[in-house]
Amino acid sequence: MKLEFGTLPEVFREIFKFAEEQFATDIYIREGVPPFFKTVEIAGSAVRIKMLLYEALYEEAKERGDEEEAARIKERMKELPKEIPAPLKSKVVRSDIRAFVEALSLPSNAKEIDTSFTLHKGDRFIGRFRLNVALSDGSTILSIRRLYSYVPHPFDELRLPEVIGKVRQWNSGLVIVTGPTGSGKSTTLAGIMRYLSEDDRSRVVVTIEKPIEYVFDNKNAFFIQREVGRDTDSFISGVHNALRQHPDVIYIGESRTPEEIKTALMASETGHLTFTTLHTSSAWGVISRIVDVFPPDEQPQIRTILADQLKLVVAQRLVLTVDFAVRAVCEVLLVDEFVRGRIKEGDVKQIRDFIRRDRENCKYLNSELTRLVMEGVITKDTAMKVTYDSRELQSMLESSEFSA
Repeated sequence: MKLEFGTLPEVFREIFKFAEEQFATDIYIREGVPPFFKTVEIAGSAVRIKMLLYEALYEEAKERGDEEEAARIKERMKELPKEIPAPLKSKVVRSDIRAFVEALSLPSNAKEIDTSFTLHKGDRFIGRFRLNVALSDGSTILSIRRLYSYVPHPFDELRLPEVIGKVRQWNSGLVIVTGPTGSGKSTTLAGIMRYLSEDDRSRVVVTIEKPIEYVFDNKNAFFIQREVGRDTDSFISGVHNALRQHPDVIYIGESRTPEEIKTALMASETGHLTFTTLHTSSAWGVISRIVDVFPPDEQPQIRTILADQLKLVVAQRLVLTVDFAVRAVCEVLLVDEFVRGRIKEGDVKQIRDFIRRDRENCKYLNSELTRLVMEGVITKDTAMKVTYDSRELQSMLESSEFSA
């Protein structure tokens, strides 16, 4: 769906202009209140627009007594606008929301809509956006998220662990990227899709997404990208149809329900390299998350299938570095015969211990956080916000400081 910037109500033109200037990833609009802007979720907490992020970092540095860091942040703040533009402090009125919805040719009386659109200003492409329209206490709520077109390289730009590159060696199996909402899962998977398309295998890749977040180039691979709700009814029906297209790779946007998880496992079992996402805090926690959604009588069979099909799990968080860059920190589980045995037995604790020990093929979250703190890439406070085991991380940091 294509939208022309000049046709928008004035307040919406100001909203999109300000969001672009401030690198805001999310815009929230509700009738009767001013618009709300947010960046991606970093270090476990949502932070508002760039100027407010810097203010929060400045106050945090002052509280720690780090005057040098505070001065550095203060200098960066001089580059930012002094205040939010006046039109964005005003309440958004119903007529403006209705005009925006109608500009997209959407029904103005719909209670729930999930779609995407591209925004253009003449010949200039501004960006792609995901739009969710919903009602709250009778008022219309617009949730708009920016979708980025450029697909970053997984290793050169995203700095993902090199072990993830093993995906090129596999013809089938299941790869899962997990983490909370806003942790960069889609970006990581997009980077992996780019990596798969850059060798000489000439793969056919089918993606089933909600919505399509990155558009891939058909260079050395052929991409068929389908959006749930527009091109197919559901993730499940999209996968079943994809099997008739004889793909090499199937990318399923998310697998939450037992039926969706079974479908992902089935795609892998039938000889396709299959990728999907979940919402867990750790790589080893994926095993329990998948098995536990099934009734007890089905769990032994699911463990067996999962043990046979699972190749790799990447659990990630986004952190803000001391240089104000957003970076992914990954926990990685590369499945081998030992892990397969533990999956069949349901022994998740031994899988966690395995990740902690195997530094060649796996990455343990607290080990990665400790390394980044000791290298001065992130602060200790940032690390503590994203770990799932703060007591262990505290001990590891103290041991590293002592040995240093």
